[in-house]
Amino acid sequence: MEVMSLICSGNFSSALKVIANQKETIEKIKNQFDHLATLVELKSVMIEPTFVSISTHNAEMGDWIIKRFISTKGFEKHAGLCGKIVVCDKQRVGDRL
Repeated sequence: MEVMSLICSGNFSSALKVIANQKETIEKIKNQFDHLATLVELKSVMIEPTFVSISTHNAEMGDWIIKRFISTKGFEKHAGLCGKIVVCDKQRVGDRL
């Protein structure tokens, strides 16, 4: 996760586009989402950039992450991250709001 965090916060946009759109990677994130969401509270500096970067390069995944957070108990804890995901794709802000 630390490596992903470094990649997502750096200047690796071409690599991020590939990672964010790999079906295998997306499926792994979806399957482990509850664990990752728990880590957001503990390791937000590492997890949040990963979620935002994936959402920036994969709009469908961004929508999925937002919906998943909204449907979880204690949504308020993740409101800041959801806000970052909402605005990371300027073309989808209206729809996401």
